[in-house]
Parts: sequence; C-alpha cells; structure tokens
Amino acid sequence: MLSPLLSNIYLHCVLDLWFSRWVEPRCEGEAYYFRYADDFVAGFLYKGEAEAFMKALSERLEQFGLSLAEEKTRCIEFGRFARSNAQRKGKKPDEFTFLGFTHYCWKTKRGYFKVKRRTARKKLGAGLKAFDE
Repeated sequence: MLSPLLSNIYLHCVLDLWFSRWVEPRCEGEAYYFRYADDFVAGFLYKGEAEAFMKALSERLEQFGLSLAEEKTRCIEFGRFARSNAQRKGKKPDEFTFLGFTHYCWKTKRGYFKVKRRTARKKLGAGLKAFDE
C-alpha cells in the first residue's frame, strides 16, 4: 500500500514541480498539465513548445531512471482549430484517451469549441465481456 503513495510523491517532484517551475514559465503561449497517478496529459498553445517539451521530458525522466510508454506517448493537434484543420486535410481530427475516457474536439450548436468525452472503447469492451460471462 505504500508503493503507490511513494510513487505519487516521486512523480510530484520529478514531473509536477518541474512542469510548474521550469516548463510553464518558459512557454510563450498557454501550457497545461494534468496528472493522475502515473498518467498525464500536457497541452500547449504552440506546436514548437509541445515538441520541445517532448524532448525535454524524455531527458528529464532519464535523469531519474524512468522512461515514457512509447505506445501511449504522442503529440497531437487538439483544440479550437484542430477539427477544421483536419477536415481541410481530408482527415479525422485526433483524439486521445485519458483515465478511461476518449477526449475529442466538437462544436456547440452555436459553433463554439467544446471538448467532448465518451467512455473509451477498450474500457467499454472489457465491461461488456465481463457482462457476457
């Protein structure tokens, strides 16, 4: 029972404080960071700042003997213009899964940007399998 608590304290020092004291103050645009246990999402206004963060993040984690889960780590366009930019390119807008919910870009009836969420398919499928058994 102590291990999750210690890892949370460790990541607080390794990631949380580093982001608020080093990453965020150096950004010209807005920067956001959300962490729950060992999963986190970081958001940046500018693509260049997101890419610089990815590089710095890998280096930061290596200093503490940690590494990123490559299958869960990616840089996507997400936000107010992501949907229209993707449609202009003939693609679907990117979405991401965090804490069991898939987050995606949408618009309200009045045309304003909105983040929508749905239960992640992986979580939904696991629940249905358990129900069938």
